[in-house]
Amino acid sequence: MGEDIDVKAIYERFRQKHSLPSYDKLDHEFHISEIDSEEHFLEQVRHCICDKLSDVLSIFEDIFSTDTNIARMYENQNFSIAEKESAFSLYRRLMYFRRYGDELYVKDGDEAHAEFIRQITAEWPGLKEQIGVILAKLKEFWVKANGEQTKVEYFV
Repeated sequence: MGEDIDVKAIYERFRQKHSLPSYDKLDHEFHISEIDSEEHFLEQVRHCICDKLSDVLSIFEDIFSTDTNIARMYENQNFSIAEKESAFSLYRRLMYFRRYGDELYVKDGDEAHAEFIRQITAEWPGLKEQIGVILAKLKEFWVKANGEQTKVEYFV
């Protein structure tokens, strides 16, 4: 570890052997160029993917968790029930992939990791689009009123 490695060349060997997506596509979405060791290479690729899934899932958890966090409460109240149901459906699919990745911690073999990589990258463009819609909505909540006068007496 710590030595300079040619991640793209290493990935290319695995890509040819396991019919994986292009290096550029995977690096663009999941930053696999940050891998610093050839050891357990496809496991490390899976880990990069799972890190991104975890980041996205934590945003969704904020939408569904209405604890005493002010930002969470405000954002949650601005989603309609239908929007929450749609977001939860997406959350379930993302969670499936996250747990699929977790399961691979206890499985050996590059082919299992390669199958995970193939499956998530096949679905990622559609998932990413849906994630983008929700993130844009969350951002917009902070620049426009929600139709009702927000009561700030509670916070004062």
